[in-house]
Amino acid sequence: MFLIVVLLFIGTNKFQVSYTGEKMHCAKGAVNIQTSLHFTCNNQSNWPQNVSKIHGGFKAPTPTNVTFDDQECKYDIYFDYDEACTQIPSGDAPSHSISNGSLILILFFPGVLLYFILGCLLNKMRGHEGIDLIPHQKFWVDLPDLIMDGFTFTMATICCQHEDRHLKDYESVVD
Repeated sequence: MFLIVVLLFIGTNKFQVSYTGEKMHCAKGAVNIQTSLHFTCNNQSNWPQNVSKIHGGFKAPTPTNVTFDDQECKYDIYFDYDEACTQIPSGDAPSHSISNGSLILILFFPGVLLYFILGCLLNKMRGHEGIDLIPHQKFWVDLPDLIMDGFTFTMATICCQHEDRHLKDYESVVD
């Protein structure tokens, strides 16, 4: 027996289970029949649960509609099912509060923009022009080299490739 099961969620208040199996003779000849079970939200539907121990599952109520397409060899069976309704458990309700990371980003980027705009305006009032308008321009020009020095130092520390001569150079500056 050949069996393929596909579960499709359609919208928020219904879902569909489709499977292909068992050969059947129809307009196409002897082909595997397709069966689709369509479950639609209905809070009033009642699926009896008293047979679950005997059969290993629920006993399905009478379908609301059953169709067979002889040309496609396909059954469509429709059920009302209360579990197909969208339900959000009380503990999983979406929160509308803003996270700390989002708050930091919301404050950081406008803060940086404000820093550069006000810094440029202040330097313009002081008579600076061109690249000298950038606030703390020397720091921003040196920043890529400082980052590379820090990265190189960190990698050398991790890989235990420090050379003692660097430490001696720093010691001579301190003396």
